Amino acid sequence: MEINKQYNKAKKQNLKNEMICYIDEIIDTAEKMNSLDFFNIEISNHQGKLNVEYKLKNRKRVY
Repeated sequence: MEINKQYNKAKKQNLKNEMICYIDEIIDTAEKMNSLDFFNIEISNHQGKLNVEYKLKNRKRVY
């Protein structure tokens, strides 16, 4: 039982670390494209495999 708790804790931390890496990369990309104000990130997990999709938007104020 204790081994399962440790495994789950490590699994949770690994997921967090991977998500943080993906988010950092997306924010860096958005910054390079002057799109920090408008972007969407979708992260899903399926059997330990993360799927990350993002959309950068370029919007301009007209008034």
